[in-house]
Amino acid sequence: MKKFALVAENGEVVSIVHPAYDNMFTEGQQVGAQTARSFAYEMSDTTVMNEWYWRYTWEKNKPERPSNYYYWDNYEWNLNTEAIEAEVRSLRDYKLGRSDWTQFSDSPLSDSKKAEWASYRQALRDIPQQFPADADYESVNPDDIESLFPNAPE
Repeated sequence: MKKFALVAENGEVVSIVHPAYDNMFTEGQQVGAQTARSFAYEMSDTTVMNEWYWRYTWEKNKPERPSNYYYWDNYEWNLNTEAIEAEVRSLRDYKLGRSDWTQFSDSPLSDSKKAEWASYRQALRDIPQQFPADADYESVNPDDIESLFPNAPE
């Protein structure tokens, strides 16, 4: 039995296939945008997916992905700042939507509380302009995105 990894142009293993018959794939065969690369049947699929990449031959020392904001290219993990900015905008939009009620004329809040919420909402609107300038993108952890935002009034 043979197993093949379908490898993207950048060397990253996209998927593992277990052909129904041995001549279903051949070494180096193009399968859509990927290339079929054989590997030992005894090898764990998970190990190949997470720890190997193809660069003229199998390389078995692929570093762990730092976070979901990284993509594999040029045989290394690269930070995807656009993904971070999109996540920040998405969370900002969600927080704005969840606080819309505070500004309605029939809101049960006092005028001073409405003003607090208005300031909070303005701070949310300002985040996309401030974030790229202030951000240390390398230190952004997916679990820490929330900490970049102001606290909502009580």
